[in-house]
Amino acid sequence: MTPLLLLQLPHVVTREIMNQFELKERFLLSLCSPRAFRFVRYNQRRSEKWKLCLKYEDKKWIVCGGQLTGKRIVSMRNYANHQKKLEPIRIGSREGVIYPTSKGFEVVIGKNERTAFKLLVDYMWFLFYKLPTVIHTSPGNLWMVRMYRSPLDQIHIHSTNHPLNWEEIKKAFEGCQATVLRLDAEPEGFPEPVDFGSIKGIFVERRKILFTMELISLARSCQVIHATTVQLMDLNLFIKEWMQGNMKHNGRVFKIKPGMRIIRRRDGKVLVVELTERRLVVTVI
Repeated sequence: MTPLLLLQLPHVVTREIMNQFELKERFLLSLCSPRAFRFVRYNQRRSEKWKLCLKYEDKKWIVCGGQLTGKRIVSMRNYANHQKKLEPIRIGSREGVIYPTSKGFEVVIGKNERTAFKLLVDYMWFLFYKLPTVIHTSPGNLWMVRMYRSPLDQIHIHSTNHPLNWEEIKKAFEGCQATVLRLDAEPEGFPEPVDFGSIKGIFVERRKILFTMELISLARSCQVIHATTVQLMDLNLFIKEWMQGNMKHNGRVFKIKPGMRIIRRRDGKVLVVELTERRLVVTVI
């Protein structure tokens, strides 16, 4: 069979062919040579509607493309599986190896996972013209949130055996902008309120309790909180803190239902609290 000289085809033809490739296939093709990288970069539609998603899962750092979860493009470890056939590659200025697994391809480009993963995501950014907008991570790996200071669509902090550390949250979320934060991990304690940045909606729905100082911290950073039921003492302390003017966030238009607890502050702002058997919704208007 005569091989198809892909890089030598006319530009119109190559663009149509490239748009039939999956993101994983485009990434693998780009690793073949500098010319192949340029070929992929300049022969794809920049207007394609998909999100670049970063994950930490099973001791791997994963890059996906799609919507909120997406399909895996490639994963990264900080050590190689020498039982696999290793192929040499270059990611940016760093040499590494790539090998196949049952779930896709894995790369190793250094032992320092933060530096290596940032290098890999920078490569994806330059290749696909996409910054990551969805982050799935867990306690101990919140540094993924601050890799880029661009606005995020969603941050999901999954629950593990390790609790959320107050110092780690403070460092990761400083200046953060996100549409949604899903918080499943349990905190080890909040000695004082911490700034979560600017977040439109926070969901805490897979935990049994939301602590007072944590609730106050979240309310300083977001417009709407959806949470599991909290102790009445916690809710009262939260309302007291809000009445003192410590909640600096702005609200949004919200439909007030019969039976909701409504409190008006002297500056005219209204706090709406809906507490049911299943969840608490706190909104500032």
